[in-house]
Amino acid sequence: MRRVSEFSERELIEVIAGLLGEYYSKIPFGYLDDAGALRIMDKWFFLKIDGTSFKTSKYPWMGFDDLAYRVALGAAVDVIAKGGVPVALTASVGLRKDMGLGDVEEIARGLRDSCQALKALFLGGDLNVSEDGWLDVAVLGVSINPVSNKGLKPGHRVYATKCLGVSSLPALTYYEKILGEDRVKKFLNVLRRPDPPLRFLNDVGRVRASTDISDGLESLRNVLRVNGVAMRLRAEGVCKEVLEISGQYSIELKKILRYMGEEYSIAVFTEQEMPEDYVLIGEVVEGSPGIIYLEEQELRGGWDNLKGWL
Repeated sequence: MRRVSEFSERELIEVIAGLLGEYYSKIPFGYLDDAGALRIMDKWFFLKIDGTSFKTSKYPWMGFDDLAYRVALGAAVDVIAKGGVPVALTASVGLRKDMGLGDVEEIARGLRDSCQALKALFLGGDLNVSEDGWLDVAVLGVSINPVSNKGLKPGHRVYATKCLGVSSLPALTYYEKILGEDRVKKFLNVLRRPDPPLRFLNDVGRVRASTDISDGLESLRNVLRVNGVAMRLRAEGVCKEVLEISGQYSIELKKILRYMGEEYSIAVFTEQEMPEDYVLIGEVVEGSPGIIYLEEQELRGGWDNLKGWL
């Protein structure tokens, strides 16, 4: 029997969906979209769950409150990317027995802060014991004008709700050991507590397709594959500070973008112009499905929960 380690995340999702496929058949927001949805009367109700282990995702500069905030926001951004207004969240926590009461209170504070940022309710959850520790957060959202991840054509512009690349810095520091911790410290406020991109909900009428960028380039690649198109990425869409680091440390931009991950941002595909506070990051082009180019070079990278950095 094949082991889980032999699969990519997408391949395992396909296996699971093969067994549950009949239950996706009447739902336009299926297993390859950011969040599943059910239509009741004239509204769409989106549901998304996201989670991680403490060992995998808690960087040294994070408290448990920061981790809880980011996990909750990760699930919420998936809902927001579909045009859903987050209304409530629940959490399931696996606690290590050696954790202190202060750690548990930090998790609760992080969940509270995410509720405040999202203007959402907390509906409780579940406590468990775990050797490594983990946190799952589910978010419920409501929409009357949802956005899918389909309908792309060559020529469509690609925007993001903020510039790209800051999420690469922790990986370049702690995985690749290229940057010193002082570089990450300059961005700690943004990395610990990113703002939810709620303003996107005012602009869904302009949008053809959208996705959150939680898995970096792989998030974009998934949407491109579904639509059978490619994309050309603009260096101008990368944050100025990240471009400066690329030049100062002689790190190729394509290497930095490889480690882009938890952006807490939404990629917007449209034939229209977006408001000025959006960042134009590229355009849809003809080409092999899922390929992303930067200055004629194919970009590698992105995050896979089973394979790690691609």
